[in-house]
Amino acid sequence: MTVPLNVNTEGTEKNIPKAGPLVVGLMPYTDWLAPFVVNRYLTYARDRSAVWMTNKETENKISGFLLGNRKFFFVDRQSPSRAEYKTAFDILWTGGVLASAFEGTRYGNSDDPNDNLTLGEIKSGLMRLAYETKAPFLGVVVLGTDEVFPSLSVKKERTGTLDLATDIANALVRGDSKVELRFLPPYTDHILGNGGVELRGVEKKEFVRSHNKRFAGQLIRQLRELKSDYPLGLNGSRT
Repeated sequence: MTVPLNVNTEGTEKNIPKAGPLVVGLMPYTDWLAPFVVNRYLTYARDRSAVWMTNKETENKISGFLLGNRKFFFVDRQSPSRAEYKTAFDILWTGGVLASAFEGTRYGNSDDPNDNLTLGEIKSGLMRLAYETKAPFLGVVVLGTDEVFPSLSVKKERTGTLDLATDIANALVRGDSKVELRFLPPYTDHILGNGGVELRGVEKKEFVRSHNKRFAGQLIRQLRELKSDYPLGLNGSRT
């Protein structure tokens, strides 16, 4: 596999399950390049690309060439429809990979709308999908892609998609910046932790929330191991 970046994984790509349904949570979500890098490893390990779930409002903003023939799944994160849930379930029930940013946004600092580093509030939607479909949850921590080619959205608005593609290709080939990428061991406690009992209502909500908090804590600890002063925002208490 060729990844045209100076990427250090510490061999953690071995943690990617080779088959079966898989939910992937990316942290932190600082730029559009991180999913591209992660997807290369997922595709190589499974011979099948992930479906990246993202906000519906970005449907006309994301440049498809960033992920090649990558398929996107656009959802209303604030109020997802039944059809959107069904699409997500269908991806997983057929053994596919559903991937998204754990935070759901690149801008998690309400005090500074231009801050794309501080972690936003960790959402539980991905964990709910993993619970409902009994899919392992693979956590991914990526640092440094924002330094390879910062401000992609700004560049696109100013110069257009064609020039943006050229500039990104040049940045990737140069590999000037060091990218740290870690795939955590798959989290399966949400599958085994209820002893096969079907939960409903408040019990299910609390079960999903508790496992989401636990799993998010694992990713945050890995993030802080790579960069001890990374701004955690409202998530600092999870460590």
